[in-house]
Amino acid sequence: MPKKPATPRKPSPNPAMPDQPVTPPETAAATTVRESAVRSGTFREKSAGLAALRKTLRAFAAIPVVLSTAAFAVPQEAIPPGGIALTVPAVLSGADPFPDAAPVPAVPAAVAASAASPSSGKTGDAPAELSAGRHAAVPSEQHRELQKQLMVWIDALAKQEAFRHWAGAEIRLDPLGPGTHGWLATLTDPDAGEPVGYLVVYAEDGPEGGYRLGEYGLGASPLFAEPVALRSLRENGLLPPSGEYAMTRVYRHPLAAAWKVRVDGSLHWLDAKTGEELPLDERAWARAAPPAQIPSPAPGETVAAVLLGEPFDPYERLPWLTGEAPLSAEPPQTILERLRKGLPVRFVAEPFGDPVLYALPVVGYVAWSGGRIDLAFDQFGFRFVPLPLLRELGKFYQ
Repeated sequence: MPKKPATPRKPSPNPAMPDQPVTPPETAAATTVRESAVRSGTFREKSAGLAALRKTLRAFAAIPVVLSTAAFAVPQEAIPPGGIALTVPAVLSGADPFPDAAPVPAVPAAVAASAASPSSGKTGDAPAELSAGRHAAVPSEQHRELQKQLMVWIDALAKQEAFRHWAGAEIRLDPLGPGTHGWLATLTDPDAGEPVGYLVVYAEDGPEGGYRLGEYGLGASPLFAEPVALRSLRENGLLPPSGEYAMTRVYRHPLAAAWKVRVDGSLHWLDAKTGEELPLDERAWARAAPPAQIPSPAPGETVAAVLLGEPFDPYERLPWLTGEAPLSAEPPQTILERLRKGLPVRFVAEPFGDPVLYALPVVGYVAWSGGRIDLAFDQFGFRFVPLPLLRELGKFYQ
């Protein structure tokens, strides 16, 4: 691979992200934009950030009324389909308004729904709650089929120790954005009132219908977590005095997943997992073409094996800049054997070209009985992405 010059990266302004063994919160942008290499000795500094984010997540579950009172302060015609319109309470500009809150049963936050865009009747156009008594946005027959299929995957994974908190979790559905025909299923522990993971699911094209499993993840910081995005807006100084902004979920694949945020006529992009601001515009986003469809686990498949190793700092070495040859990932035995031996595997991708570079530590995998392999990388919690999709999006290094 040709040698690339290192590109300066600015430190992340976001000190309250969850515990992440890759980079400390103040430099978490290193996983999404070109920053200077960081060192592994910083891991101890992040426990306070993890506690702060968990506190915020609990508080959001406990006070849905606060945000629901200002859910549509932005003119509705300014909000695209799948968007979220919010007015941030004035207290957010000062001290932390969220005191410690006792765990409560998860309540779908009002900020997760937008009445601004009427449902077109297509599956995935509006959010739905599978465990709550609210009306589902998809037709009832599709709702039942989607719930049934989600429970098949959740039950299969929950039998594994790493996914044990998924058993009995409440499910909230949100649309992934225009053109995806997909949903984000966020799982919440009903006792702790905290997220425990997520799944991305797509409606299959064709007369037979059905659903397809995309990526999924573990931890209290799921994909498209509103508290993470809100904190990033605050820390980046993007909230205007009026406190009004509009957010839209946009999703092409796991490395092209972002909040599209409009603030006072300006457009900003936040990584859907970390909340970090991305140096994108509409043209750069268009370069992230949708990848090929990856087959889903077939009916009756079980989880054959789960391996989760120790996280590490992918920036301890920079093989993608020094001309080192990438690892072969076809067939997958080379990658899997390194993981079983506890050897480092780095995944590097530039989904939008030069503006953004992801360097992520691959720390394990989930193997399905039918042969599908989902690699696990650590990014504010474990994310599991099908190996063929990662082969398409980037390269692996030692």
